[in-house]
Amino acid sequence: MNDILSSQAFREFLQKRCEEKMLKDEKCIEINRQILQLEKELIPILSTEAKKKFFQIESLSNELLIRIPAICHR
Repeated sequence: MNDILSSQAFREFLQKRCEEKMLKDEKCIEINRQILQLEKELIPILSTEAKKKFFQIESLSNELLIRIPAICHR
């Protein structure tokens, strides 16, 4: 069973399944809309260095969110 949970294919399956569910969830849709709006307002007023840091944080946050389902199913 542990082999399945550590499989990259299984992690990708979990990620896709979560994405499917999120795309149908009204609360997730609204939260995502708000995030996108705030990013649209924030990015133009950031310095180059702040933008770099912002995108690093966003990338790491996304990486963390992708890992959560795999960790929860160990």
